[in-house]
Amino acid sequence: MQIEPENASALAPSADHTNNRSRGGSRPHGLDQARRYLAKVVPWSQEGEPPSYINIHYTVKAAGYDKPAWRGTPCRSVNEAIKQIDWVLKQPDARDVYVCMSSQRQALEKTSAKTGKTFKAALRSQDNAIALKSLFLDVDAKDYADLGEAVAELGRFLRETNLPKPSVIVKSGGGLHVYFTLARALTVEEWRPLAHALVEATKQHGLKVDAGCTTDSARVLRVPQTLNRKLDTPRPVTLVGGRTGLDDTVERIQQALEPYRVALPSKVTLPALFEDPSLFPVKPRVEDKAGDLTLGIVTAMSQVDVELDGAADLRRYRGCRLWPHRVATLVGQAPQSERQGRRLRRAVGDVPP
Repeated sequence: MQIEPENASALAPSADHTNNRSRGGSRPHGLDQARRYLAKVVPWSQEGEPPSYINIHYTVKAAGYDKPAWRGTPCRSVNEAIKQIDWVLKQPDARDVYVCMSSQRQALEKTSAKTGKTFKAALRSQDNAIALKSLFLDVDAKDYADLGEAVAELGRFLRETNLPKPSVIVKSGGGLHVYFTLARALTVEEWRPLAHALVEATKQHGLKVDAGCTTDSARVLRVPQTLNRKLDTPRPVTLVGGRTGLDDTVERIQQALEPYRVALPSKVTLPALFEDPSLFPVKPRVEDKAGDLTLGIVTAMSQVDVELDGAADLRRYRGCRLWPHRVATLVGQAPQSERQGRRLRRAVGDVPP
């Protein structure tokens, strides 16, 4: 469904012709919406700043698997990112294209099995995040009668909270991605209180959003001028109005969100998670039939910090889809002691398949 002009006109950002922060190099032709979007919503490192990466992630149809596989390339400039997206869109097995909203400190060094050449692969996590330049909302059209109602509700929310007009709105193919971009990049520690306050504002004013998206400092979101292939019929991802707006000062956003400040959730490490008997009752010893692999996986999982909001989220975490992604990147680590090994073996029974 198209966003009706009378609904979108009040929300569409005013044009900003000074927001391309790409670092040198030639400009690939095409993908103008993607270029404007990437130049605006993520924190590209500038001269004199420590090097960092903006990750372009994408999915590919993997032979022999029902679900697509994830890939990622770390980029140092808007031009690099556009070239990578252009390449991905030309691959016959490519599906969805995303960008990580935070700059990432490190990338993985890998060696090609075919050519023997080394290359960098994307490494994405909250612990690896350095800075963010946007606050963002994911408004799903399924939560409303249609996309027009979602736009109307977003407009009401902005009026009631005194938040500024969004700098960027992306029609994601399933709803709206709404961005409040900032005049300067924020550290994760500066960004988190504002993100949680924005979620609290949506709760108090009844705007239905994906709260976990807004508070995730390593979230990936769809890039304009790509396709949303989540359903059988691909849907275009577009920049509403074809343009981006001006950045807001941090002080302006802080002022609007001050009434919605909340206490931040504490980080809960997986070792503490495993040791909580109310969440993981002790079960009979499980034999490690696959040798050291299962034990290595669970040990690796125990060394990852996960940000969770309360006991209810801890219970949900046991069955969430985050586990396979963690396992895919962290297998092969060994327990630090026999005692830890025994404890982790007992926890295996609670690891989702």
